[in-house]
Amino acid sequence: MIAGKKETLTSLEGQVAREILRLVRTALTKAQQDFQADIFGFGALVQKTYPRQWPALAENWSQVFAALPVEIAVEAHIRRTGLIGNTITIKD
Repeated sequence: MIAGKKETLTSLEGQVAREILRLVRTALTKAQQDFQADIFGFGALVQKTYPRQWPALAENWSQVFAALPVEIAVEAHIRRTGLIGNTITIKD
């Protein structure tokens, strides 16, 4: 790998990860606060993981979901740099 290229890729990966994190946080906040809608399926995971506790949570899941703390971890990797292909064009 060319000197400097690795640092550039690492920097770009960091930028991509931060942007993905921002977008996911925005979507999560909208789902939790604006709509109180579990569009990500957290309820299904809670139901599967804690089947005995689920009936009590299910009654008020939209409120529980709205207050649910969520940890988001993003890891971005840029692969196969330098490849150039045909661009996508949309025909009328």
